[in-house]
Amino acid sequence: MRETDLGRKIQRRQCLTCKNKGCIGHCRFAKPKAVSDGATTLPRLYRSPVEPVHWLIWTGDGWFRFPAKLDGWSERCAVTNVARQQLQRLPLRMAFNTGLVEWLEVQILNRRTSAA
Repeated sequence: MRETDLGRKIQRRQCLTCKNKGCIGHCRFAKPKAVSDGATTLPRLYRSPVEPVHWLIWTGDGWFRFPAKLDGWSERCAVTNVARQQLQRLPLRMAFNTGLVEWLEVQILNRRTSAA
């Protein structure tokens, strides 16, 4: 037998703020927003205690290693088999003088102009 046959109403959960018609905030009833094609994932900067003079970065293209020095990004190389257990995540601003931030700005501008 169905629940309606027993005289019970089927209860539907409803958001008190928006009544399930499109939440503004972080309501659990909100529909997930689609990610646009132009959206970019920021790279993640890491430091390894095994190689203290190099930084590792993860981008959508993979892992790269570059020296932690002035304009070190120009000497980057691709890396495979990165042991992530010992990596320490750093904020991107730590690499301000390596050329990485400038490269990111160019990449973002290129994606915006190609999408337009």
